[in-house]
Amino acid sequence: MKTNRRRFLETTTAFLAVAPALVRGRNLNSKLQLASIGTGGKGYSDTAIMANHGRAIHVAFCDVDLARIAKVKELRPNAPVFQDYREMFETLGDKIDAVSVSTPDHMHAYISLDAMRRGKHVYCQKPLTHTVWEARQMALQAAKSKVITR
Repeated sequence: MKTNRRRFLETTTAFLAVAPALVRGRNLNSKLQLASIGTGGKGYSDTAIMANHGRAIHVAFCDVDLARIAKVKELRPNAPVFQDYREMFETLGDKIDAVSVSTPDHMHAYISLDAMRRGKHVYCQKPLTHTVWEARQMALQAAKSKVITR
């Protein structure tokens, strides 16, 4: 079967259906608590698709450009907004199960690695990394942290 963006998003959405049980070790009635890092452009479409899932809930949004936040705030008005993902992790670290990383390409690996070190599951836009070394570091960190990455 050929993989395209639509098929990938369908698979990811299907994953979200069972992720709360896998991620939190609880029953399927719990919600996967998501944070979106990068909310403009592709980040908005990723966030909107994930927000439509009944077993996922956004608990935070993060973007350095606050003008890009307005559109995603409509999806979950009560979710706090941050300009620095590190501040978001410090403030809400234990309330976040997984993150979506849809920032400019040069930040994908750094943010994803930081999230994995904190035990967060990661959905990252492509390109995942700029170098083979970064990709290897991400694979090692995912295994070490025992987190799911896409």
